[in-house]
Parts: sequence; structure tokens; C-alpha cells
Amino acid sequence: MTFNFIFLTLRKNKRCIPYLVFLLTGCGDEFLTLEQAKNQHYAVRVENVDFNVPLLYHPLESHLDTGWEPPQSERETIDAIRIKALLPDMEMYNEKTANEFKTPGWGRKVMIMMTHYRVNWPYYFDGAYKHLIKLPEHPLMPGMFHYRDPESDMKDIFLSHDQPVRELLRVRCDNPELDPEPAPSPDCTVTTLYRNQFQLEYTFSLDYLRQWPDIDRKIKALLDRFIPGNSPA
Repeated sequence: MTFNFIFLTLRKNKRCIPYLVFLLTGCGDEFLTLEQAKNQHYAVRVENVDFNVPLLYHPLESHLDTGWEPPQSERETIDAIRIKALLPDMEMYNEKTANEFKTPGWGRKVMIMMTHYRVNWPYYFDGAYKHLIKLPEHPLMPGMFHYRDPESDMKDIFLSHDQPVRELLRVRCDNPELDPEPAPSPDCTVTTLYRNQFQLEYTFSLDYLRQWPDIDRKIKALLDRFIPGNSPA
């Protein structure tokens, strides 16, 4: 369920609904305009860490979007943070970037989700990993183990380790040349560890695979800036 979908649900049913993932519980139709949302943030807590997430990292992506849910006055404890930004510099939604967020396909968009650490690497290696086809190192992913997944539309799988360690990093990419029904906008999804505490997943266009180490660094730096008291990078 996305940020926009929850907004539509609230308006359609005209009643309070508990928020999912990131959104705060709200009632009524009092949404904020772009000008009102600037320089405001959602004050949230995931596990024992506080984050102040700017409203504009929740972009409006359709003509049906009404605006932004006003922040709660008290810090809310939630399960996950889900935001979107634009590559390469993690730009948020504003007057200049609005059209790029609303354009179909990935383009420069990157979808980011940070949540409790829940990936089960031992289970993955006991199951799905055994079916992967081992391939030579990929020129765009030096130092990473390279596989192909015949049970998932021949996706390319890149792993930092060939065993189930906590800090394992996985990159899963569409392979439009081998996929019998290739996606119109192929992408890559990275699963990694953030602050040695959280599970971090983010998805971006396959066209940016070469830049993924820089993307990884900038996403983690962005999340760091959301933590109160941290200095901007």
C-alpha cells in the first residue's frame, strides 16, 4: 500500500483508518499544499531511533493526490519509513522535480524503505540460493558474486558473500534480454544493512546499476540526516 493509495482510502471512506508503513493516523480532508508542506517533517521513531522525515520525500504522483497529511504533534513509533527521491543527489519533490515524479517508469526515481531487520539469509541460502546459476563476475559489479535466477524471470543476482552473514548485501536486477515478458522499465533492488540495525531496501532503474555504490552511500547519508542532531553531510 502506498502513500497515495492511503490518502484515497481516507477520502473515500470518510473515516479514520490506522496508517500503514509510514503514514500517521488522520481524519478529514485537511491536507497541506506544497507551499505549506515545505520545511515540515514527520517526527517518527523506528525501534529506538528517532527520525525527522521531510514531508516532500513523499511525492505527489497523480492528479488525484490532494496534498500531504499534516504532521502529528507527538513523535509516532512506526514499523518502517518509505520515501522516494531523485537520483543522483536524492532530490525531494518540489516545483522543479514534480513532473519527473509523475512520469511513468523509473527514470531518476529511487524508492527507499527502511524497516526492522527481518531478512532471513540462512533460509535464503537453504532454499532459493541452491537454484541459482553461477556466472562469471559482472564488469559493472566487481567483487560481487554473480548468479542468474531461473525461477525469477532470469534475474541477475549479485551477492557480497556466498554464505549467510548478517552484513550480506544483495542486488537483484531485471534481465530484459532473457525475460520472456520484460518490464517496460527494468529495475534493480538492493537489500542491505543500515546502521548495523535496520534492513534497508531501495529500487532504481537498471540504467543506474553502474552507480549503485554511490547510490548506496547517498541513501544512507540521507537517512543519517533525518536523525535529529546529526549534521548535514
